[in-house]
Amino acid sequence: MTENLNIETQIIYNKEVGYDNIIGQLPILKFPEVPKPKDLIIALKNNLKITDNNSLKVQNYTKCIESLTKINKIQQENYLFLFKILLYMEEFAKSMEITKHNLKCQEIKQFSNNIFNIFVPTLNIDDPFVKMEDKIILVDLKGRSYNAQIIQILNKNIYVEVPKKFVYNYVTDNKYDIRFIYSDWSMKCCHYALHLVNNYNLTSLMYPTFRTNTKYLKSDLNWLNKSVKENAEQKQAVVNILSMTAYPAPYILFGPPGTGKTATLVELICQIWQQGTSKSVLVCASSNAAIDEITKRLLKYIPANEMHRMYPRCKKRSDVDPIIYPCTNFVDDTNIFLPKEILLLKKIILTTIISCTRLFTANIKESHFSFVIIDEASQSIEPETLIPFLLACIKDDENKGSLQAQIVIAGDPCQLGPSIQSKIAEPLLGISMLERLMEFPVYKQDKKNKYNPHYITKLIRNFRSHRSILHVPNEIFYNNELIACGGPEINAAIGWSILPNKKFPLIFHASNGKEKRAENSSRYCSTVQATTN
Repeated sequence: MTENLNIETQIIYNKEVGYDNIIGQLPILKFPEVPKPKDLIIALKNNLKITDNNSLKVQNYTKCIESLTKINKIQQENYLFLFKILLYMEEFAKSMEITKHNLKCQEIKQFSNNIFNIFVPTLNIDDPFVKMEDKIILVDLKGRSYNAQIIQILNKNIYVEVPKKFVYNYVTDNKYDIRFIYSDWSMKCCHYALHLVNNYNLTSLMYPTFRTNTKYLKSDLNWLNKSVKENAEQKQAVVNILSMTAYPAPYILFGPPGTGKTATLVELICQIWQQGTSKSVLVCASSNAAIDEITKRLLKYIPANEMHRMYPRCKKRSDVDPIIYPCTNFVDDTNIFLPKEILLLKKIILTTIISCTRLFTANIKESHFSFVIIDEASQSIEPETLIPFLLACIKDDENKGSLQAQIVIAGDPCQLGPSIQSKIAEPLLGISMLERLMEFPVYKQDKKNKYNPHYITKLIRNFRSHRSILHVPNEIFYNNELIACGGPEINAAIGWSILPNKKFPLIFHASNGKEKRAENSSRYCSTVQATTN
């Protein structure tokens, strides 16, 4: 009963207080309409099979999609067109995937007034296919449809707000069909990014070339993290980014696991902050976890009132580390979006890539952000990565786009890339901007296997693993450049009695199992039975 009261209190509080009743909040960004080409959708529904009944446009789209398999790289002249097509395809694939979770003859319980509870067997709370504010459709026994909105998710239960008409017609013992609707908010953000790239004529900036560089390299820095000062590659990255040696091209921080990428970014942000009030930083990543980690580390050096950790509406305060509270956008348990006047006072704004679209409504001047840092860049599709770019762009006198900030793209192209649902779109859409850019001459190794430090730094000192553990990935992915530099902890297992080789801290353990669908889930897992000797 206590649990239900807590849930109800939270739901009613969120409903009554509302997110948009706080005076001066940033409004929600209203995207221009991007209608999906009907003929393209027909081609996808036909599984790319051409029939005599297909219109010429459907046939052309079918041939266009089939030709994607022959494209290895997206060229500048096709940049906008191809990414639009790829986004449409991905959205279609995701909308088809979510229908697998639709429910037939499902019981719906009235929770309070116009709030109802629905048990969803396939809902995985660690990787949900729905989120707060998503829409669903309820269909009763008479075939009547009602739109509802998810306002709370708890374990395998969703709480939805329904219209008065549904409450009036609701019968306790009746069962209903549940249809989930794919939330295309992130896709709308990506389409909007492509729209702005076209509007600002920025496509050429996505294909960087060498430029004569006369930037002065800073050397008199007050290093806050002494370990960064003593690490040649980390220090190089911080100094060159501060000096904007790559500008207007993005600076790439290539950070293999355990090499101190986050520590480098934190030191960089602190150095920018130390330079004075004229410098502001936007820090983005694909996940809240990555931004939270950077925020916690920054709070060791920078006052909370200088930073603003902006969470999306669906984020609950109970899921946030209390250490971060002082710099978040929470008021009690509700997160609000600060007005422009307050945002301009924050020297460091931290948020996810998708959530930073909210900043477009603030009409912040193009020159406000001196640096835009994008972490986890290998895990985002390119149209997503474009979003923070566009908060620092402007047109020149010749109507050509230019950037007013140094962009920093951090990540590791050798790790997992973006998760793509469409198998046809995956070969192109699954290549992150980070991975694509690293094929350009400005970011590639020269004949001596050296990177140009004005454009890219590869961190090579690994502080996490024993050299034996590093051996295989180092040889396969990192050109044998990684150096094991960890402390005594990386040797903790050496000499352990259970190790077959007392000098090799790895055990390969055989197991027998088979893949099967997990109970009450659409995902697959492996059932494992350990073997014994």
